[in-house]
Amino acid sequence: MELKIYPRGKTPLLKEEAKDKRPSFFLNTGSRLLNLALSGDAWNGGWAGQRLVNVVGDTTTGKTLLGCEAVNQLYYNWHKEGKKVKCSYRDVEAAFDFALAEDFGMPLDWVDWGNEDAPLETIQQYFQEMYRQLRAEDKYDCHLSILDSLDGISEDAEVKRAEKLADGEKLDGTYGTQKAKEVSAGLRLVSQRVKKKNMIIFVISQVRMKIGDVSRVKSFTRSGGKALDHSASQVVWLAEKGAITRTVAKRKYKIGKTVQVRISKNRLYREGAIVEVDILDRHGIDDIGSMINWLESYDFIKKRKQSYIFDGITATKDKLVTEIENNLSLYNRLVDYTQKRWNEVEDKLKPKRKKKYG
Repeated sequence: MELKIYPRGKTPLLKEEAKDKRPSFFLNTGSRLLNLALSGDAWNGGWAGQRLVNVVGDTTTGKTLLGCEAVNQLYYNWHKEGKKVKCSYRDVEAAFDFALAEDFGMPLDWVDWGNEDAPLETIQQYFQEMYRQLRAEDKYDCHLSILDSLDGISEDAEVKRAEKLADGEKLDGTYGTQKAKEVSAGLRLVSQRVKKKNMIIFVISQVRMKIGDVSRVKSFTRSGGKALDHSASQVVWLAEKGAITRTVAKRKYKIGKTVQVRISKNRLYREGAIVEVDILDRHGIDDIGSMINWLESYDFIKKRKQSYIFDGITATKDKLVTEIENNLSLYNRLVDYTQKRWNEVEDKLKPKRKKKYG
């Protein structure tokens, strides 16, 4: 389905910053609801350009999927429109599911996966690559650079330690602090320089324990945590809330999951926003279904028994989603309605107080 593209302009709900400090572009996340949580703008918002963003979660929350959605948005909505764009994806964990990504429609041949003969291994190599990219002349309208994940990357001393261990040498006890220092220094420089480039640095972080609820994120740590919290403009925590199931021949099958998303840091919009996004197996983010769920949670969309009522259509959720999916005008109205209702909620959150200054 071809999406409606509005002219880019000032995003009215973003924090008031000087125009030269405001990102020159945003990249759609693949979820209009998540765009709203990140930037207050369903159509033109999402991941902030000229910034470093951090996505955090455990193994089942769709961190890599969000990266893949960003790649697809860049390719199908930018590259195919004739814009000069590039995507660098560094899969340091060597766990990327290429078959699944192909089913998902990801342009695998178009993505820069790095040097297969000399893969990225250490944090020093990663920041070397980043510095070279940031120092180079701006050739692209957007360069999306994804690291998957920061927790899976080693550092020089760790590699040397492993080599000594393989050679049977005795190891000292000084290991463990250098990576944190390298990450802190590297992120500080990268986050400063990326603001002058048409680039998004997308860092995925792994939490080993199951999060369960995004309200508990302060209980968890990830590699470079404090440095990322300081350097990233958008930090997103993910937690699996529950399974999406379908019954076939009296048997229940899991076909996806609902992921709770908390914006724990946001220099461009309100922090603390929490939304729930549905992810369907071999499909990705259920953009339409997630909007319908959010509208229902606030009673902004009427429901009669198992049927939903929207724009004169009464149908079960699955049938309503299909109807909207196949009708561009109806999809546009759903997004506009979700934006309108989101704005109403945000207005009610503002303090009803007299302006103190100015």
